[in-house]
Amino acid sequence: MTENINFLQTGTPAMNERFQKTAELRGKIINYFSDLEFTIEMIIANFFCENSDRWIEFVHGVVCNTLAMSFDAKREVLTYIIKQKYLDLLPKEMNGEKFFDELKYLMKIRNMAAHLKILTTKENKDWFDGKTVVLQNFEFKSYKTGIKTLTMTDEFVDDYRIRSAKMMIWLQAISKKISEENAKSSTS
Repeated sequence: MTENINFLQTGTPAMNERFQKTAELRGKIINYFSDLEFTIEMIIANFFCENSDRWIEFVHGVVCNTLAMSFDAKREVLTYIIKQKYLDLLPKEMNGEKFFDELKYLMKIRNMAAHLKILTTKENKDWFDGKTVVLQNFEFKSYKTGIKTLTMTDEFVDDYRIRSAKMMIWLQAISKKISEENAKSSTS
């Protein structure tokens, strides 16, 4: 069994620095992803609801209600929508499966950043240099999920930001197309 390092004492400068850096890196990843998730919610709502009254009810009652619709469910619905009509809007280098794999990757990293804990064992004492944060889940004998580790640095988070921005551009193109189609059908 590993021992905790002394810097875990609340209020020590090393611990405060580690918590601050962790909050900064986690916060950026979660923020980038929340913008993507909101855009996906709007795509789903616009695809299924042209009527503004139904749209508001659908968005608030189903799509944005995480008890009713998890992100994984939203991703599945988005996959259905794109495969139905909008594959041609994706860039050639992001054929359908690469696009969906990228979205899964972004979701996985977001979930790890949100839920894993700071690794605070003696084996990790050299990892925290003020720039690197290592997160890991805790595995219990009765609940084996496999060890998951996420090493976050400013460079890693910047790469995540760039990948999220590219995903946002593609999602916005799909959202715009659906809005244009809805506008045409409401005037006909």
